[in-house]
Amino acid sequence: MYDFDLLCIGSGPAGHRAAVQAAKLRKRAVVIERRQCAGGVCVELGTIPSKTFREAVLSSVVSNHPFLQPVGGARLRHRPSAEKLFSRVDLVRDREIEMVEAQL
Repeated sequence: MYDFDLLCIGSGPAGHRAAVQAAKLRKRAVVIERRQCAGGVCVELGTIPSKTFREAVLSSVVSNHPFLQPVGGARLRHRPSAEKLFSRVDLVRDREIEMVEAQL
């Protein structure tokens, strides 16, 4: 028989935070995740990949951020390949998964 103080269904942002908080309070927590990696949809398909892709494009293509410069201040550097962009997304996503798994 298993004895836990908290059962978290999913390791997304809420489940992750709940399990970490329980551990800080010296409670026994278990996280159940149906996906292969920790972090939930946020890490695998949602916020992390989409924001990373956006930032990779901006940092590769625009040499100075348009929100920090006067209008018309952005200059094109080069066109990144799709392979490089997706490689960056995979790298950031993998690091985020490692961080979540290390905390759980």
